[in-house]
Amino acid sequence: MCRAYEASHRILVDRLESLAERIAELEGVEAAQAALELPDLHLGPAAEPPPDRPKPKPKNPREPQRGHGPQPQPQLPIEVMEHRFDEPPPCPSCGGELKVWPGQFESSEEITVVETSFKICCHQRAKYRCGCHGAVVTAPGPDKLIPGGRYSVDFAVHTAVEKFCDHLPLDRQRRRMKRFGLAVTSQTLCDQQAALADHLEPTWQRLWELSLAEEILHVDETGWKMMGSKSKPNWTLFGLTAPRLAVYHLASSKSAKAAQDVLSGFQGTLVVDGYKVYPIVAELEGNIQIAHCWAHADRKFKDAKDPPSQVAQIRGLIAQLYEIEREVEGPFPGDAAAQELRQQLRSEQSAKLIETLRETAFGFGGLRRSAFGKALKYMLAHWEGLTLFLKDPRICLDNNAAERVLRGPVVGRKNFYRNRSKRGAKTAAILYSLIETAKLNNQDPSEYLRQAARAAIRDPGAVTLPF
Repeated sequence: MCRAYEASHRILVDRLESLAERIAELEGVEAAQAALELPDLHLGPAAEPPPDRPKPKPKNPREPQRGHGPQPQPQLPIEVMEHRFDEPPPCPSCGGELKVWPGQFESSEEITVVETSFKICCHQRAKYRCGCHGAVVTAPGPDKLIPGGRYSVDFAVHTAVEKFCDHLPLDRQRRRMKRFGLAVTSQTLCDQQAALADHLEPTWQRLWELSLAEEILHVDETGWKMMGSKSKPNWTLFGLTAPRLAVYHLASSKSAKAAQDVLSGFQGTLVVDGYKVYPIVAELEGNIQIAHCWAHADRKFKDAKDPPSQVAQIRGLIAQLYEIEREVEGPFPGDAAAQELRQQLRSEQSAKLIETLRETAFGFGGLRRSAFGKALKYMLAHWEGLTLFLKDPRICLDNNAAERVLRGPVVGRKNFYRNRSKRGAKTAAILYSLIETAKLNNQDPSEYLRQAARAAIRDPGAVTLPF
């Protein structure tokens, strides 16, 4: 009988040990130790476990569950909707009458969509007269882009942001509006955007002036087709950018003369790629330094591929330049302290790395006509511009900032193909400039364009900047 109790006791111990391990996983070690405190069953000396009985293996702590979880939505408005029974059902327990429990709810969130809608607002402007019967005065109405026009400022801003921020062509907008009950033509949408751009042109001119007043300016360009062009792009979109602004200008060519017209009056440092017109502009304008782009130099070696060991050596040294730059945290160029730290790192580390890179490049001989040889030639030919960043902590290693602000127009260009006229090209340059500048300053493009347009309507020539 005693042996039966001992066996039962051992089974109970095993089960409690297993339970303690489970409790340790969920609640901690202290709870597990408390669970192992067994009552004294007065069965005499406890039997020793057999020598070959394996000890329980400690289990690894459970990893926290990974999942998407609810995404915080601080920007969305919250609407509380209360749900009640029309006729409460009987109590499922006793069949009695259910009554509302005051203040008690089971709450859950649901994200839904409010579709775009259009409506006609009928504005009735009251008329006033005097007993003298000498005049009749009418109360002012809403701001209008076109005097007597039928479409609101908000409507024009909506279509402009859809096209120049979200890359939605006008005809696609027209078809979508038709699904919501609005019959409109693509030409009407185009006219609304042109009227909006006309009011905002002084702001665009001011942004252009501010960009030329910068000490360091990133510049890049891309082809821009016009209607009637069947081969190469016959227009060029120049993008000028600094930390707080982005300005676009459409020129009829990609020549040095066109670039000079865009950059006329600038005195400072231009951060550019290897396009040959910028050194010509610097020579014509004077007081302009050219800083070239390490990302373009690295891209040449990446495309070369062979010989792989030499390509890897050069690209590894360029990558180390970027590693040094990443030691300074925060946005570029940062405050005075960040610039001082960056200059110190460049003087102590980057300068030595640049010298190693130059010696390594000169050490590679032969294969001058290969892709690798052309990449070496490109880097050494632009060496002065590539190393200018060592002298000024505000100069970036690359021209990626200019390429980023050109990304939006390039995507839009692929969607709506080209402009039909010079007027359309100028409209695109103005609205792209204001929308991209608003985005750089963390402003909502729609709200900014509404404010700027209304200010310009009430005071023609008024300039509203997003910073």
